[in-house]
Amino acid sequence: MTGTVELKTDERDVRSLARASVARAVRHGEITPETRLDGPEAVRAGDAHPLLFLAPPAPTSLPARLDWRDTAPHPWRRFAARMVDSGLIGNLLLTLLIGTFALFRPDEGGAALRFLDTKLGLAVSAIVETVMAIPLCALAVARCGSTPGKALFGIRLRQDGRRPNFRTMLRREWSVAARGQAFGLLLLGLAANAAAYRQLKREGRTPWDAANGLTVHHRPVTWGMTAWLLILLLLTLTGTLAFLPW
Repeated sequence: MTGTVELKTDERDVRSLARASVARAVRHGEITPETRLDGPEAVRAGDAHPLLFLAPPAPTSLPARLDWRDTAPHPWRRFAARMVDSGLIGNLLLTLLIGTFALFRPDEGGAALRFLDTKLGLAVSAIVETVMAIPLCALAVARCGSTPGKALFGIRLRQDGRRPNFRTMLRREWSVAARGQAFGLLLLGLAANAAAYRQLKREGRTPWDAANGLTVHHRPVTWGMTAWLLILLLLTLTGTLAFLPW
């Protein structure tokens, strides 16, 4: 393309634009199909250059990282994401809490660490970690759209097609902790997990998602997700067996 194109922006104003810049101006919205091109016969830009305004064809498939159309239940991926979030976020917060306490009260901090090394202490720490993770997980989804566990296993939540707000996520996280995890208590937690698994497979939705109008979307599974899932399940089984009295 050579020369210029005369754009008639209003009745009195005519602006010149290099022909080589017309396509770029269309992309930036400076020229619309209704823009008048000045000349011997003033015509619409959409009539003079129809190919520039054609919508690009929809892709037949999306890259895995962009494809979130799968809303089928995937209980094991959701369980693994929950274990990562409760374990990672909850453990970091508990460690920070105990470390801060030990810094200012060394004797009491040492006693707290010795208590957490007992079976009762492990049960208490599981409850504390689960509860402490609730607000941070809710905030992570409301502000960033995901949590570490959900990002790792390709899960995200939507409410009417949009990211859920903090209040909705706080209600959901509390319900998951109480009804889906029994606050991390070992035997009760296993029973709660089994009940949630059955309902998710039977109805395709958990009660905490249905109550808050949430839809769970998944990316296509990858080999990395599968490997992390197997590793996490193995670690969970090992930790459970170590906790049980023999």
